[in-house]
Amino acid sequence: MKAPLTRFYCMSKECGFEETTHKLKEGIPCPKCKGPVLSQRVEKGEINNERTNSHNS
Repeated sequence: MKAPLTRFYCMSKECGFEETTHKLKEGIPCPKCKGPVLSQRVEKGEINNERTNSHNS
């Protein structure tokens, strides 16, 4: 069974790292700036809304 879909993003707003995946990546440092990374579980409808909104802007 897959892990839940999770969005990982850097705490530093200047960095801008963000990744959405089913892989478990808890506790990893940011690959860009080596800072702390936060995670947020993504619901199925949220990922589709993000893609739609990015195409509209």
